[in-house]
Amino acid sequence: MSNTAERVINTLRGVLPKAIRDKAITPNSVLSELGMDSLAFLEFLLALESEFGLNLSGDTLKLRAVRSVNDAVELVELARKDQ
Repeated sequence: MSNTAERVINTLRGVLPKAIRDKAITPNSVLSELGMDSLAFLEFLLALESEFGLNLSGDTLKLRAVRSVNDAVELVELARKDQ
């Protein structure tokens, strides 16, 4: 697992409810199956911005495209290239 993937997973754990944080989270984990609702998803995006020093907006951010941890890793990597 890449360093980016590990950081995304750790960031995700920080926004998940405490009861879910200890679940096994892999790059293939689907965010909705982890109990992510729209508010938690926005908190996750803001936490990713803070963790990676990014601005996830405009063409880089496509809400429907981010369904799994892998999707979030790809989003971060794409945003890094754009900055």
